[in-house]
Amino acid sequence: MSEVPFHRPVIAITGSAGKSTTKEMLSSILRRQWKIVETHGDRNVMRNTREHQETFKDPTYQAAVLEYGMGTAGQIAQHCKYMQPDFAAITGVGTAHIGNFGGDINRVAAAKSEIIHGMNPYGILFLNLDNPGTKLLETSSFPGRIVTVGVEQPADYQGYDVTFGRGGMLFSVKLRGRAQRFYIPIYGRHHVCNALLAIAMADRLGFSYADIWQGLQQQWRPWGRLTVTQHIDNITVINDSYSANPTAVKAALDVLREVAKGRAIAVLGDMLELGAYTDSGHAEVGEHLADQGIDYLVTYGDIAQRIGDAAIAKGFPQDRVFHFAIANRDQLHQHLEQLTTPGSTVLLKASNALELWRTYKHLAEILRKSRG
Repeated sequence: MSEVPFHRPVIAITGSAGKSTTKEMLSSILRRQWKIVETHGDRNVMRNTREHQETFKDPTYQAAVLEYGMGTAGQIAQHCKYMQPDFAAITGVGTAHIGNFGGDINRVAAAKSEIIHGMNPYGILFLNLDNPGTKLLETSSFPGRIVTVGVEQPADYQGYDVTFGRGGMLFSVKLRGRAQRFYIPIYGRHHVCNALLAIAMADRLGFSYADIWQGLQQQWRPWGRLTVTQHIDNITVINDSYSANPTAVKAALDVLREVAKGRAIAVLGDMLELGAYTDSGHAEVGEHLADQGIDYLVTYGDIAQRIGDAAIAKGFPQDRVFHFAIANRDQLHQHLEQLTTPGSTVLLKASNALELWRTYKHLAEILRKSRG
């Protein structure tokens, strides 16, 4: 469905989770045909958008693909003042930064809705219907077009037949009346919706199935976001240590359940910036974990022990839960070395400040040395 109503479109992506992944997917597709201005890495604050505004003055750029981050209300509105989106995608509304909003998900949704009010009123808004928080967005007065994606929920771009393959996932979606099959080199069913957002935007911009398929094949995945690596003795490590909130941690646990063939070990650290939602958010993760068939839970930090407490209360075996304080990273590493037997799959997930990437590097080094 080719639909390019804007010259040099500005495309902005926001949401509580999946912004960077969706942006990387779409950029990978558009770069096949266009010269684009894009957000690099997680440089998604307002000063970065000002920089992109200056760069985009160069008329040789054919589009801008930007990530609009926020920590408080008003920030997305300011992004839109610097560069007003013609296309806007909201990956979902969740618990990231909810502590800055008094623990109120409705206030988070209102802040995310700033992109709806600040975008081109006759532009196209792309929404993920599988995210429960999407229904809280302020869409009723938007005069432009709304395009939806989903796997579980009926949508304009409906994903189906999702399967896990080697190094990623396969899924189908109907494009221009024909069923098409896609592969993305990342795990997690929630990432299918991120891919569907990228597919929908690229399709509306007139990109072919071949361009979209090839773009999604690329190794665009940001480091530390569900990065799966294989090691000696059939040991798998899932490094998802870049950020964490209850919604994202539960999704990562689902990936661990899908990927693990042998012993499944979840290493979960503190989830920060939850404010009044801190206790209930950590407990929510523990309760979810107890139902996922995980074999061992290792928690790390000042508050992550609450995950273990909730899991045990839900029936998870107490003798398979271990906690380490921030000061005891070395003990954490030693215990993981003992716990990680041949065939194990280890998930590392926490807020970035916990620096679980150090644990990933330690495990990778230990496993490399053990080869010799």
